[in-house]
Amino acid sequence: MSDIGAGISFGKTQLDLTLTETAKSLGVSAEEIGRQLRVFLYDTEALR
Repeated sequence: MSDIGAGISFGKTQLDLTLTETAKSLGVSAEEIGRQLRVFLYDTEALR
């Protein structure tokens, strides 16, 4: 991944991700990254 950054400066945090060509060639998709991030974030929230 490259170019990870916050997309907005107010409200909820938004991350904008751009997959590298290498990641794409290995079969990584934006949808899969999104699913993995949601699982991580919701599990972290549930543990609090």
